[in-house]
Amino acid sequence: MRRASRLLPRGERPEALSVFGESVVERMLSLGERQRLFVGLLGRLIEYTYKQPGWEFSLAEGYIGDSINKPGEDTPHKRHGAHFNRLGIDLNLFIYGKLVSDGAALEWLELGVFWEELHPLCFWGGRLDNVDSNHFSLRYRGVA
Repeated sequence: MRRASRLLPRGERPEALSVFGESVVERMLSLGERQRLFVGLLGRLIEYTYKQPGWEFSLAEGYIGDSINKPGEDTPHKRHGAHFNRLGIDLNLFIYGKLVSDGAALEWLELGVFWEELHPLCFWGGRLDNVDSNHFSLRYRGVA
C-alpha cells in the first residue's frame, strides 16, 4: 500500500468568483439541484475508481437525516451537515479485496484530487484537520 506522508496543504481551497463571501456557483444552485448534481458526480467518481485495476467501493454512510436523534442511533454526523442534506457520503475503498483503512494512503489522495477537480463545490474529507479520507461531499451554506 502506498502511503502519503502528508496529504495536501491545509487551508482554503481557491473558490470561484466570490460575492459576499460565497462563490457565485454556491449562490446559484438550490439544495435540490445540488443533490442531483452530487449523484451525477458520485457516479463519475465510482466509474473512475472501477477503472483502476482491482479498486472497488462499498457504501459506508450516506443520508443520515432519518436516523438523527432516534434511540439507539449513534452517528458522528451533524444535523444539517452534508450527510443530513443528502450531499455527502462515506465510501470504503478496497484494492484487490483488501480494505484501505489508512486515510493517508496515496490511493485516497488520488481519489480526493479527482473528486475536487470535478466541480468547484466538491469537497474531500482528506483536507480536514481530523482527516476523513473516505468522505466525499458538496458544499452547501458553508458546510462540507
